[in-house]
Formats: sequence, C-alpha cells, structure tokens
Amino acid sequence: MNTSLWLIDDDSAYVNLLRAHLERAISGVEISQFVNCVSVTRALESEIRPSGVILDMMLPWDECDKASWLLSGENPAKNGIRLAECLIARGIHSNVIGVITAVYEASYREPLTNLGIPASNIIIKPAPVDEIIRLVKRITAT
Repeated sequence: MNTSLWLIDDDSAYVNLLRAHLERAISGVEISQFVNCVSVTRALESEIRPSGVILDMMLPWDECDKASWLLSGENPAKNGIRLAECLIARGIHSNVIGVITAVYEASYREPLTNLGIPASNIIIKPAPVDEIIRLVKRITAT
C-alpha cells in the first residue's frame, strides 16, 4: 500500500529538497505539495485523504496573502492554526498532522495541542531531515 503525504509549505526549494529525502527514505511514498491554504481546502473538496500531513505554520492563505503580510504586519502563523482546524474538521485525524514551525512559543503550540495534535508532532525549524523522516514515518503509520 502506498503512503500519501501532503507537504504544505510555500517554500518550493525547501519542499523539493525534503521530497527528495523522503522519497529515498520511505518506500512508496506519494507526495503532494500545496503552497497555500486555499489550495489545500480545494483538495479537501475531493474525497481523497492523505496518510499524513506535514504543515508549515506560517503559510499564505491565498496567492495575494503573502504580499499583505508585508504591508499589514499580520502574523501569518494564524493561518497554520486555521488550516489545521480545517483539516481536522474535514476528517483528517490530528495524530497524522505534523507541524514544522520557526516559532515554538506557547501561543503557537497550545492551539495546535488543543486541537489534539501531539506536541511530539511539532518540530522546530531548522529541523534535521532525519527528524522529519522519523515524524513522517510515525504519522503515516497511525
């Protein structure tokens, strides 16, 4: 059986590098990349559900959102929390969601753990690739 993984991160270079490592380390992994929250919500309209999700905390909501961060100073980490809520509401179990974040403060961590995402599924950037591989193996085995 193939393992399907959604990588949700707006940094394409990072995702391409991570994808290469994951494909070498995990046999049969099928990786789909999403660059913003809207693209994920569109995918959720189908009945397809991934075996696991790796979610970047700071994501643009849509194509225009990234530019607005620079102008408004709004905290884009809220989008990661909103998207995690959306994933769970659409039937993706919190145990199969991993979060990668540059900020590990209680104000970011607590909303995620309150959703049922285990603290062990939250990784701080820059994370060693082997740590991310272990996380992916753990969440896709659930």
